Amino acid sequence: MGNGRNFEEMCRSNRKVRWGYFLCIPEGVYDPSDDTYMILEYLSSHPEIVKNKKVLDIGTGSGIIALHSLVLGASDVVATDVNCLASYSTCLNLSSFDKQQERFSVVIGNKVTFLRSRSGFDTIIINPPYLPIEPKNANDPFELQWAGGKEGIDFSLSILDEIPEILSSGGTLLLVSSSLGNLEILYRKMSEIDMKFGIVSSKSFFFEDLYLIKGEKNGY
Repeated sequence: MGNGRNFEEMCRSNRKVRWGYFLCIPEGVYDPSDDTYMILEYLSSHPEIVKNKKVLDIGTGSGIIALHSLVLGASDVVATDVNCLASYSTCLNLSSFDKQQERFSVVIGNKVTFLRSRSGFDTIIINPPYLPIEPKNANDPFELQWAGGKEGIDFSLSILDEIPEILSSGGTLLLVSSSLGNLEILYRKMSEIDMKFGIVSSKSFFFEDLYLIKGEKNGY
């Protein structure tokens, strides 16, 4: 990877404007797309979902969703990604807003079991790989950005298994899904973990429909 100075120099030549933010998005890092913008639009219309909340952004990519959450007033943001390059980029992009790094942390990882000790997230946002394709190389972080397994929901299912442990009572989950994936299995899993859920936004394309699912953890 090289030292931090070399990385920052590389980022200076890979600056892009996305959603009004100047971001470091080097090759190999997921560039914000329609799925990302669907989340950003919803957060902008419903800032209360993140304002003064502890937020977890899973599969952060460039970090734009984590950054927007900070701008909207999130009290604490944890951004995770399996891609080391994405994690470094996210840290740099978030530092442009929170220079003291007091309100965010970035974690490199593919699962969230290591976050159980930091449970109690008020809001969890997931933009997972959702194309129904098996990754040819399960250790390739670039492939893992879009290959969602045979049903297109493998990553989502694995994360949903952990949600009861890390989402606070009454907390909110935002999850992107695609009509190309097996939504029946996905919805069944959300019911199994006792979440009230529904589609709150969608985008249609000639080859698929994208959905933003909002789930709420039942409080006791």
